[in-house]
Amino acid sequence: MNVAEKRRNIPQILFLHTFNKLLKIPKKLSKIKEDITDLLFYPKVEDLKTLADIMNRVTWYLPNHSNLKVNIFSEIRTESIDFKELVNSLPENYHSFMRQDIVDTINIIDNNIEENLESSKLILIWDKSALKDPNIIKYLSKVAIVDPTFYSHTESSFYRELNYKCMSRTHKENNYKNYIEKFKNLQGIASQYKDGTVFGSGPSLEKATNHNFEDSFTIVCNSIVKNKKLLEHIRPNVIVFADPVLHFGVSKYSYEFRKHLTEAVIKYEAYCIVPEHSAELVERNMPAISKYIIGVPTNANKVTFPTESNFTVKSSSNILTLLMLPIASALFKKINIIGSDGREKNEKSFWKHSSASQFNDLMETVYKSHPSFFRDRIYTDYYRRHVKYLEEIISAGEMVGKEYFSLEDSFIEVLQERRIKND
Repeated sequence: MNVAEKRRNIPQILFLHTFNKLLKIPKKLSKIKEDITDLLFYPKVEDLKTLADIMNRVTWYLPNHSNLKVNIFSEIRTESIDFKELVNSLPENYHSFMRQDIVDTINIIDNNIEENLESSKLILIWDKSALKDPNIIKYLSKVAIVDPTFYSHTESSFYRELNYKCMSRTHKENNYKNYIEKFKNLQGIASQYKDGTVFGSGPSLEKATNHNFEDSFTIVCNSIVKNKKLLEHIRPNVIVFADPVLHFGVSKYSYEFRKHLTEAVIKYEAYCIVPEHSAELVERNMPAISKYIIGVPTNANKVTFPTESNFTVKSSSNILTLLMLPIASALFKKINIIGSDGREKNEKSFWKHSSASQFNDLMETVYKSHPSFFRDRIYTDYYRRHVKYLEEIISAGEMVGKEYFSLEDSFIEVLQERRIKND
């Protein structure tokens, strides 16, 4: 049984949830708001496998760290290690992103650790046991935990946003203006269609070939990029994704997803819409599709359909409510929905997916790369919040004249109530 299906330890999850919130208090109380010019991985790295893991993550998550000093506390001297040996030390669940030129810029620190802890702008705790270290307790205001066994999505979400956190304000502002210009181009394309259709990855997605989408602006998500036959039928205008472990991670699953993503974007000239804090991570690592990337801020405090003057959405943990419906609702009056099947009462995992649109043979590499992400997710709570916010979005849209239609059956009541019956 994999970590996603194991019985949940509710008391432990609740404890970790509370503990994680407490750890954030010093940072919230701190009035120091400095640009991140250097960071330190702590505690001491004593084996080559861990060192390779950290260097691999630095290469992927910080693709443009020329103005950033990256330090690792260790006594392992990389200059005495063959680069191939370092790459081969990675656990098999990871894809290797390591590059010799980036590895050469990473500093190994083996002395004056207290001095370096004090001077570092950001301390990344790769082993949660270091939280008991008195040296760390006094620096909690600048600590981030990137131990994948710590709690829920703490590690994966922080890593996904690390590149953005290290960018200057001017850099962020310039990117934001660029994303709005791309969104305006997308609005022009959308004006040529009569309605919009969003595609979830539930089992009913396999019935999409029963529908004609020639006159519909199509928005697909996530691993649907694997399904070449379906993509040819849909011919997507937009591809959205936002999951920190499946789409922005370092596992072999994530690598395979991004490989298929690149192929789909280039073939259909589809725009990619992702959260703003992750957009440049994709642009830098995947230059072949950088011109199609649109980063949307996720800082709205209520249901928001993005416009040029209010270019943002409300944060959400599901791609349908985070980006698909807000984007479709911003562009069209009529919105069709398919592949959002919801969850059966006896479901053990999140919910079922269309098997043709999943990388099922690589899921184990995700479980091993980011175990706490699945271990600490209470699916019933997640689903309840998802359905509630979905209802809010549809209600907000209908109040301003939007119309929502479910093209196939769904376990989600608000969608089933809007089911179009086929003739």
